[in-house]
This record gives sequence, structure tokens and C-alpha cells, in this order.
Amino acid sequence: MNNYAKVYMCIAGVVALLVMVSFRLHLTDIMLLFGGDWRCNDEFRDVNALGVFTFRNVCLEINTTPMRRTMHFINSKKSFVETLRIVVYDATNNSKDSISVSGSGNTMWNFWDVTYNTSRIPNEYAYQTDVAAYFLAFTCPGNLHHFLEDEFRTLQSLVSVTNRLRSGCRNRLLYRAPWDLDPSEMDCYDVRTYEPLLALLNFDHEHDAYYRMPANTCFRYGVFGNADFSGGKRQASDYVIGKLGIDYDRCELDVVTVIRRRTRRILNADVLINVTVSEGFGRVREVAMEDLSVEEQIRTIACTTILVGVQGAGLQWAVFMRPGSTLIEIAWPEKHWRFYFKGYITPYNIYHRGVLAKHVRINWRVYQDKVRGGEVVSSRERAILMRSAPKNMALDNVWKWADAVVNVEHYRAALRSHKYANMILRH
Repeated sequence: MNNYAKVYMCIAGVVALLVMVSFRLHLTDIMLLFGGDWRCNDEFRDVNALGVFTFRNVCLEINTTPMRRTMHFINSKKSFVETLRIVVYDATNNSKDSISVSGSGNTMWNFWDVTYNTSRIPNEYAYQTDVAAYFLAFTCPGNLHHFLEDEFRTLQSLVSVTNRLRSGCRNRLLYRAPWDLDPSEMDCYDVRTYEPLLALLNFDHEHDAYYRMPANTCFRYGVFGNADFSGGKRQASDYVIGKLGIDYDRCELDVVTVIRRRTRRILNADVLINVTVSEGFGRVREVAMEDLSVEEQIRTIACTTILVGVQGAGLQWAVFMRPGSTLIEIAWPEKHWRFYFKGYITPYNIYHRGVLAKHVRINWRVYQDKVRGGEVVSSRERAILMRSAPKNMALDNVWKWADAVVNVEHYRAALRSHKYANMILRH
């Protein structure tokens, strides 16, 4: 190192020290100032609209009066204690507030208790100057439908409008409540299931309740709430398709994918496959989606022309299909399991065709395991449940856990309807 370089480093060090003393900056601020990647910070855009609020200098501190909350599950309720509080430093006043924010209508947790402090952040706090934290309330993050509709689609638009989708940006997702209180509910609440999708939004950490963060952690930006700022429903799905480098034009044509499930099985799937081939579709495949990684599932669906499956959360994958594709949804509304996805997938320019089940057989083993915690349902109670309407369609509906024989002629008509619709589009 020559003398000029040594002199430059000494001057830079003195300047940094004077700036820190004068403005009480943290070391991380100085690192950003002298060569750090501050592009994301410089170009962050505050959002204060549609029930979303942005604050600067947001810290998580020990809560001297911890708050006990209760979460309600299908068969139980569990309590948890919020051991940290949210403090906004450099505020215009010293006060406390409970702010109502936008979010899914499927949760009662769209609020945050915030303390405002006019002081600067204490120097001993861990100030993550290059991280934007997004605070939101989940509904059922382990369920594909609720994850995409209640969380991911709007979150992608929010991260985009705050300008944090840029390469090199670091984001943190903090949930309103814990996800692992009841092990029997992990199918619904496991936040790890779709983490690969959240990673595409620059969320590079495990996602958990905000109060489980290390005490005295601070973020330069805190965004509270979750709302749709996109120009259309397809923005989030098209973003994912682009990030994964998927090209619809490279996909094989006329591919039909039949979803194979462990529950709500199609008992005559082999017959449907033969009918599909007889109708002239080049390739038919039966796929167990749960055996694939998240990326593999998206790639499978993106190159699917017609997706066939029984009503359930997995049909939400249809939002990643090419516009003009078709979802064939199988249901049995006369037995309390109705068609559901038309309103959710048609805004993505995906056709929807409903096909009725010809026969439905309740799978009591699955119902007992999923709903009754393994308790055996007696023959007498089975008879009562079969002739009674469910009290709660989503929870105690025995017909939700049925297997089906699909009406073949209805299915054939749905295939032909797709061909007719695409023939009109081509002309």
C-alpha cells in the first residue's frame, strides 16, 4: 500500500468518526456510506395508502408488560405471549397506538400495537440499515390457495411498489402471530411450505412471528399491512414465471395434467385418461403434486393446457397456466362440496369448466385422521353425519373427505368445450 492510499484511508476514517459522533450514526450506516450497496435504500418508496403504512427506524424491544393472545384452531385454542413490542424511533411525538391495516378478510389479526418515540435509536441496538421489514397477518400459509390469494399475490405487488424487488435488496417478513402452536394444524399453518416463492421477493430469512426476533433488532423501513397495488391479477404469477425463466412458447402443446391426490381421489382416473387420449390430446399425465418441489410444480403447471382435479387448494396452481388454458374442476355440490375456483382463476384469463361426480364415497379413515384427531366414528354417528348438513362447511363436512367417480360424459364435454374455445381464439 503506497503513502497516498494510507493518507486516504486515515482521512476516510476520521471523517467517518466525525460523522458518527455528530449524527449518532451506526457503524452500518458508515459502511453503506463508504462503499456499501445503498441503491435499494436510496430508491425505497414509502407507501401510505390502501390501509398500508410505512415507518422508518422500526425496532423490536422487550415488552415490559407482555401481551397474551389466543389463536383458535379446528379442535383447540392455544395461547401465546408477545414478549416484544414495536417501537418507531425519530417519531414526531411520544405515544402509543393500535393501527388497523389492510389484509385478508380471512383473519382477525389486521392490527398492530405501535409505540412512538422521539429519541434516536440507541447505539447498542442491532440496526439493519439495509433491510425492509414487512409486517403482515397470515391466514393459512401452508395452504396453497390461502397463501397465494391472502398473502403472496398482494405482497408481491406491495414489495414491487416499495421498489424492493431489485437485485441485492434484502427483505424480512414478520408475521402477526406464531405458526407452530398446534402440530395437528401444520398442513394449514406451516410457513415453510412455500418459502421458495417468498425467496423470489428477496425474503431471505426464515419467516416467523415478529416477537420471536432477537430483542433490540431495528429496521430502516417497516411496512405494515398488505394490499393489492398491482395493475391486474396476473402480475404476481407472471413475475414468478419470469423469475424462473419459464417460456410458455417452449412448452409442448395440448398437455393434459390430472392431479393425483391422497385424499379426494378420482376413482376412475384411468377412464378419464383414456377419454382424453380419444379426444385427440397429445399427452396426458397423472401427477402427484405433493411429491414435487414448489418449482417443479410451477413448471409442470406452466406447461399444462388443461388441468384436471378435484376441488381443493391445489387447483390454485392454475394461476400459473398460460392464458387461454382450462381448469376442469370436479365437485359434488349435491353432497355439500361445491365448485369453488371459477371466480379465482378466470381473472387470470384461464377458462373454468365444472364437472360433476357421478358417485361419491366418504373416506372415513381420512376424515377421522384430519378432523377427529384419530377418533373412530361409530356406525350410528356415520349415519347421522351422512344425512345431516354440515355445521361448518370447511371443518366438519364429511363429504369434503370423499373420493369420487367422475361423470365421464360431463368430462368429455368439458374437453370439447376447451377445444371449441381455442378454435374460436385462433380464428
